Amino acid sequence: MIDLNTENKFKTLNWSIIILGFILRIRDYYANNSLWGDEVRIALNIIDKPFTELIKPLDYYQNAPLGFLYIEKLIAHCFGNSEYALRLFPLIASLISIILFYKLAKYILDPSSVSIALLLFSILTSLVYYSAEVKQYSSDVLAALAIFLIAIVVDKHPPQLKNYVFIGILGATLIWISYPVIFILISTWTVLLVCNSQAKELDKVRMLLISGVLWAASFVANYFLITHSVLENTGSVNYWIHHFMPLVPFPVVPIQWLLRIHKELCDFLPLPNMAIFIIIFGLIITFKNNKKLISLLVLPIIVTLFASVMHKYPIWQRFILFSIPLIVLLLVNGLEGIKKITYGVPFIWMITLIAVFNYPIQSAINNFKNPRTFEEMRPALHYVKNHLYYRDVIYLSSYLQYSFKYYGQSQEYIDIKVDRSSSEVEKNRNYITDKYSLIIGTYFTPSRENYIQDLKLLRGNKRVWIILHGLPEDLPHFNAIRYLNTIGTRLNSFRAPGILVYLYDLS
Repeated sequence: MIDLNTENKFKTLNWSIIILGFILRIRDYYANNSLWGDEVRIALNIIDKPFTELIKPLDYYQNAPLGFLYIEKLIAHCFGNSEYALRLFPLIASLISIILFYKLAKYILDPSSVSIALLLFSILTSLVYYSAEVKQYSSDVLAALAIFLIAIVVDKHPPQLKNYVFIGILGATLIWISYPVIFILISTWTVLLVCNSQAKELDKVRMLLISGVLWAASFVANYFLITHSVLENTGSVNYWIHHFMPLVPFPVVPIQWLLRIHKELCDFLPLPNMAIFIIIFGLIITFKNNKKLISLLVLPIIVTLFASVMHKYPIWQRFILFSIPLIVLLLVNGLEGIKKITYGVPFIWMITLIAVFNYPIQSAINNFKNPRTFEEMRPALHYVKNHLYYRDVIYLSSYLQYSFKYYGQSQEYIDIKVDRSSSEVEKNRNYITDKYSLIIGTYFTPSRENYIQDLKLLRGNKRVWIILHGLPEDLPHFNAIRYLNTIGTRLNSFRAPGILVYLYDLS
């Protein structure tokens, strides 16, 4: 037990950490980077489709839970289609997640360890980044935390039917907002059912069955209405094939796969590679005394891996964002164990703590100074617009057609019809206005040959704007620019993160 004065100090410290987490996330949101990649494609679905069409498979190879799409559509309807409006729900979900994680950690960890876990959760750049992206991953984290926290709270109190009905309705609702929350629901329900059965808590068992029926009914409805079309999409399965856990030959291939995934996830979170050993150590020393807690933390990860083996859920960075709260709690549980066995030799624990926090703190500082950005299409189009002459020609690489559609309308460019179903556009699409001509590139995935085939068609024009995505040193772009230099004269250029703009005289 800790005295009241110490408890108040911890409370002040923890709320200071929560405010720090808020600041980091709001900083990323305020940076207002251009929508890019999958983000802009999901935004186009939200903007262009009515509510009734969002039930159907989305365009541009996008998938998102129906509840998430409806919330985003409602916000866009009320506040407009700006980046700030579209990113508002992910931000709110991420902010609430910090508070829920704090509440959850207090149930699981020692008071001093709560602050450590909360700090790590608040500064991890993966969580900060997805708090300001128009995707469902920060709401996945919120859904997982909500179920996990409420299930533990309800289980710690005497059984009341209203509490189990509430968690049943909550879980049934969250199934429509988050894909991976089903892994948390299955795991939590299984552990609590088994533990309460062993403890002869039959009232809790009966009430858990009620919650389980509500979850199952919601999942079945969601599966046949929405999810089955996502899971049965062979194109999507083939795309993620290397991120499904292999089953055979066992155990060599799965272990090699797990080691590779572990390296990728440590880079993504970011955490040091030693984190896995700290987690395993914590599991070993804690399992004997608290099997229920360890089972609640570990089983969702096992269920997720099983879904991956069945080719239903790829193990890839953003898809496992929902499990970060569990990973952080397991990691800090391991740090607790190291602290206990090295009592009297505190420098060992301190060195371990510094090793764990070194990379996350550096990443958080760097991201605060310069939030990550990938494709700044907005300033690129603004630059072209300000330097556009009458009868100029604009060549746009196929990959950027989605960003152009989103940003082009706000900057008074012509509205274009973007490719909805095929990764290869059948032919160049030309848009002629009284001010300029726009040509959409033929190939979604560029190569030297593809670019040159397109660029040959531009010869004879006095002023041609070339807008590409990527970096100048990317081989297809390097070869394309080298080819342009042989057939024309460069008049101007502009570079934004992930976007290359050139003006050529090809006459």
